[in-house]
Amino acid sequence: MADVGDLSVAQALAALLETGVDEASLDADRASAAVFAGRLGGSGRPVTLSGDLDRALGTDLPDGLWCLCEPETVAAAQALDVACGAEAAVTATRAPLVRLLDEVTDPAELRSVGRAAGHLALRAPAPFAVGAVGLAGSRSVDPGRLNDGVRALCGGFVEAGLHGVLFEDAPNGAVGFGAVRAASAAGLPVAALADHGALPDDRLLALTIAALAASGACCVGVSSVPWDDLDGVARRVAAAASRCDVSGAVVADVPAGEPVGEWPLSAVEGLGLLGVRGAPLAEAADLWASLAAGG
Repeated sequence: MADVGDLSVAQALAALLETGVDEASLDADRASAAVFAGRLGGSGRPVTLSGDLDRALGTDLPDGLWCLCEPETVAAAQALDVACGAEAAVTATRAPLVRLLDEVTDPAELRSVGRAAGHLALRAPAPFAVGAVGLAGSRSVDPGRLNDGVRALCGGFVEAGLHGVLFEDAPNGAVGFGAVRAASAAGLPVAALADHGALPDDRLLALTIAALAASGACCVGVSSVPWDDLDGVARRVAAAASRCDVSGAVVADVPAGEPVGEWPLSAVEGLGLLGVRGAPLAEAADLWASLAAGG
């Protein structure tokens, strides 16, 4: 067998694929996807997401290889978040999609990435499992190649039986719109979030959220939200999303090198999704318990 270092990301992750189709499992996945869509749309308390494995586990492995080289570490991190209150296990694909595209010749190879990461997320004892697509840096990639990568990754999510798709860090409304439209063939409920740093004022925030809502996402909002600004941003997002007849979403970044502390967000009407990225694994339990209580 070839050494892992000699394989492409897609070839390596393909080793994790499971074979065979269980019709009963597919029916259960479809039912869970319908429930997830309702929750994203604001019917009940917001769905809480598991953490960002790319930041929590470190960067000593190439993007996309954590699922193959350290699957039990990934599974343990997701299980910890779920045990402490996260309702949706997010795939270990939240790092920018452009990095995965750099690893493959043909974007279609990313189908196996989505499938393998999806199977691993489904191992977590969570009500939902969600496929993540990071859009940071997407303006540097040909739009056609980017959208081909989105379609391939989301195709793998569908084959794995995931319940929804999460787009994060869209650099603008146009990129987010295109990505959501590219994923539409997957038929999964979508939450689409723009990068907070690209939204310098409330007017641009409102326009971007309107674009994401127009793309067909059922939950729209902002990612990379500064920890100290979370409550205020969440309220502005919820208000803007409500005007577009969709629910809102916020994903905050934990300050690097600082104690995580308590979840800094009180209940906000109109949110369908809450998440946090960058929490060290050693502090994840307290954070997620706090998030669950605050949500």
